[in-house]
Amino acid sequence: MSMTFFYPKNTNNSIPNSQISQLIQESLSKALSTYYSFAGILKGDDCVSCTDEGATFVETEITECSMSQILNNPNVSVQNVLYPKGIPWSSSYEDHTLLYAQLNHFKCGGKALGVSLSHKIADGCTMAHIIRHWAAVARQSGDDLRPILNGDSIFPPIKDCDPPPQPEQKGERVITKRFVFDQSNIKKLKAIGSTESGVKNPTRVEVVTALVYKAAMAASMEFSRKFEPSAVTHISNLRSLVNPPMPGTTVENASMFYSIATVDEGDIKFGTLIDQLRKSKEKMVQNCRVLENGNHFSATIKSFQEVATLAGGSQDFDIYAFSSICNFGLHQVDFGWGKPVAMNLAASPQNRFVGLVDDHHGTGIEVAVTLDENFMTIFEKNKELARYTSTWATEY
Repeated sequence: MSMTFFYPKNTNNSIPNSQISQLIQESLSKALSTYYSFAGILKGDDCVSCTDEGATFVETEITECSMSQILNNPNVSVQNVLYPKGIPWSSSYEDHTLLYAQLNHFKCGGKALGVSLSHKIADGCTMAHIIRHWAAVARQSGDDLRPILNGDSIFPPIKDCDPPPQPEQKGERVITKRFVFDQSNIKKLKAIGSTESGVKNPTRVEVVTALVYKAAMAASMEFSRKFEPSAVTHISNLRSLVNPPMPGTTVENASMFYSIATVDEGDIKFGTLIDQLRKSKEKMVQNCRVLENGNHFSATIKSFQEVATLAGGSQDFDIYAFSSICNFGLHQVDFGWGKPVAMNLAASPQNRFVGLVDDHHGTGIEVAVTLDENFMTIFEKNKELARYTSTWATEY
């Protein structure tokens, strides 16, 4: 998992620019003393060796482009320079540190902090909590953001558990582009979605997911000149759903999928998709509430297997994998010189991957969509998508 936080030129005289790098490094070191497992290295496929290796920290000067050029380029791949080489979305962290950070300085005085964390031992909620804790340490806020490290009591180890089948990677040439839904357009989509679906108060994640998926299916029909069945998988934070609820500060991969399949061309309607998404999520929530301690892990693995089997076992289905890290407070990550003007997810190598993150106001959503290059040229011209989005990240 990788994302970048963009900060404008520091005008806070209490933290001289010359001290920012030292502050970032020292506060990260202190934060890792609490998240001690993230200071180790991955051994094999299922073990973290707590070696106190720490995190890998890199500092660079970006001279070939300005911060505004990167921020306002809809092609997310240009941001790869903001991470250590080869790290974003790396499939293997074995024998390497689990957390990477790169502080990038621009000529304008702006800064971008790229953070990468191994998905082997953490999900988006955990990543958000680590970053917020790190920032709180940096500004000496006194906020109590200490993690709960009792994963083995909630997800007991299970022997003889085979990993889920993985969808085939076909080596497509993919591109990731950004689409921004601001608060006003999300409000419009909620009103339309509620009327067309009958769903009361659809969430911003639901309406954005439905519109992006609808546009993707329209592009697919234009691209292939026929309707092809497809599906959406959406990952959801398990912590608040189980009974009893897990504390929000629990450090885990604590997630479960819900999904919908579209096998009838007549179902490609905004309201229909919102209704299906809501019902699928409600079913997942009901299933989680009846789980007993110790069964959470088994149910999570089952949800992974169901989705992966659908993706890998059928040549007729296009699977769009959605993942949201909205509502985790990342737009408020302040290390002492102000909040970010933008937060962007790194470009993904996975075709049909859609990442959602809050905009810098915390009310809109920035969507990073990864598609086949030729497919993307059709998708981004979708009139309905264009009506409710822009491609710029910020007015900075």
